[in-house]
Amino acid sequence: MTKWESTFEQYQDTPDAESIQHLMKYFARNLSNRVRCIFFSDALGVKYVTAPALKRQVWNAVLGVTDEIQDIPQFRQKLLTQSNRQLLQDAYGTVPNGFRLALRKTGPFAQDADYYVRLHQHLINNPDDHRFLNGYTQIDERLIDILHTLPTPLNSFRYAQHFSSPRGVHQFKNAWILLNHSEHKDPRIWTDAAKQFDRGFSAQRIIQNKFNKAWFPEPVVSHPHLRHIATVGELKNAAKRFKNCLMDYTGNALRNDLQFYEYLCDQDPCIISIKNDAPYGYIQWALLQKSDDEGFTSRIHGVRRGA
Repeated sequence: MTKWESTFEQYQDTPDAESIQHLMKYFARNLSNRVRCIFFSDALGVKYVTAPALKRQVWNAVLGVTDEIQDIPQFRQKLLTQSNRQLLQDAYGTVPNGFRLALRKTGPFAQDADYYVRLHQHLINNPDDHRFLNGYTQIDERLIDILHTLPTPLNSFRYAQHFSSPRGVHQFKNAWILLNHSEHKDPRIWTDAAKQFDRGFSAQRIIQNKFNKAWFPEPVVSHPHLRHIATVGELKNAAKRFKNCLMDYTGNALRNDLQFYEYLCDQDPCIISIKNDAPYGYIQWALLQKSDDEGFTSRIHGVRRGA
């Protein structure tokens, strides 16, 4: 006698039929109608609600791809007597590696029918991806949605764990495409992102690292005592050294509205900012000196450079 059959014997005389129906709906959720067609009586309902979570998930997976049942008693007997693998084999044609483990990690509640189909198809299309299932305590529809939102080669359980929602995936993709000045279909940028994840970086850290490497437009001033601040990362470092709010002007620098230069002087170091005054040229508009307790000092100079 199996464990779930033993559990059933303990509850088969439960008098509260309403409670059984409530529990069936509680566990079966969006598959409730299909489950009730098979386990329609109170005694049968007890079998469903007291079955181990994996057994129920196998039944749910089978019912999720079963559109029409000619002989319900025979079909139910098959569910109650055949092994999990055989049930899945008959329903799906194949049982890819990790499918039963993923169902075990799906938990006690039924998912939408589409969930089981997409999970099965993913493991068919990515036969090695089952290796990363052990890193999850639970798998659900949200995770499958994340998986199917990720571009190749990131559409793996290995990388899906870095995101909490499909929206987060879209935000990451949009930012990564923008920072790479590329198209969504370019596989090189996603391969690069995968390498960053493999190094242990989070999605936020990957974007931040890439952002720090973003180049500003070419400098318009060349002088031996001036060093052009050429990247976001360099602007960030300068803001830390001078303890001022240079990072607030990152967008201006990327749009070439402003350019920043460090004045290479030991006695009176400062950051020189020039403003794009198109179509007339650039105006040197401020010297941003090292901050004191009252913030950084700026002095307007109004020196125009010809176009």
